[in-house]
Amino acid sequence: MVHYTYVTYQSTLDGNMGEYFNWVMVTPDRDTANTYFRALQQYQTVSSSDVNGNPGAKYSFTSVDRFGPQFWTYDSDSGENFHLTARALCGNPKMKQVNPDFADVFGKIRVYWIGAYADGRFRTFFPGNDGPGGQDDHDQLSGDSFFVKRRGFNDYWYLSPGSSTVVLDSTRRSRFIFTVLLKSSETAYPKMPITDADQVKIEVIVSGVRIPIGTTSDNYLVAGTGLSQHTFTFRDLKTRFSLNDGSLKHPNGTTDDVSIVTWADTDSLGSADSFEIIDGTSLTESSDN
Repeated sequence: MVHYTYVTYQSTLDGNMGEYFNWVMVTPDRDTANTYFRALQQYQTVSSSDVNGNPGAKYSFTSVDRFGPQFWTYDSDSGENFHLTARALCGNPKMKQVNPDFADVFGKIRVYWIGAYADGRFRTFFPGNDGPGGQDDHDQLSGDSFFVKRRGFNDYWYLSPGSSTVVLDSTRRSRFIFTVLLKSSETAYPKMPITDADQVKIEVIVSGVRIPIGTTSDNYLVAGTGLSQHTFTFRDLKTRFSLNDGSLKHPNGTTDDVSIVTWADTDSLGSADSFEIIDGTSLTESSDN
């Protein structure tokens, strides 16, 4: 299913506060939309070009703000012409070199004017049959805590009391913090969505304490304050985590057979399990189970 994002022009320069210039942006998935807006926040400029790739006018953007998973606003020194950025990134190979900072979304976005309600042309786009906000109506924001769920199953990452090993469990779950590691040239923005290409650090919350997540020499996923902080790529949840049979020894001496979460140094070429983060919440609202 394609992903819809509502975008409105909210200018402090010309008094147009969003009642007329409203857009819907269509992308193949949510990650493409988040990647585009993250780049727009960081670089603030998209350059137009002709069909032969000759640079033209530059469109500058300020105050690119996120109010929800599918609702963004912007201001622009270049006026309300948000749709012209999509034309500049339309997919013509000769135009790609003009906006290298947007290479990851080139050819993947389309923008349509919703229309002016004053003349009866106002249109509303409905994202699908998955509820008011569609299937993507939840946040994946840097620094929030999440449950990590196995796709298609009701199984979750869990750090049992007294253990440092992350296992899969169908009745219990732990909260994990995912935080984007920005480059020195990048700026952290409020409510910054996590994209597949982001390098992230992962921590687990135990009794209100944040503990780093790393790997052992055999690539078991473990938690421990003495570990070096391991860096993961967010898309690793789709391609690099697997399950190994193992046993978990409890402080009372009993042992349980468990599925241990492991990480691979390279993409698992279809052999990996697939996981997703759900039920994100800010740390002030987090609990450890």
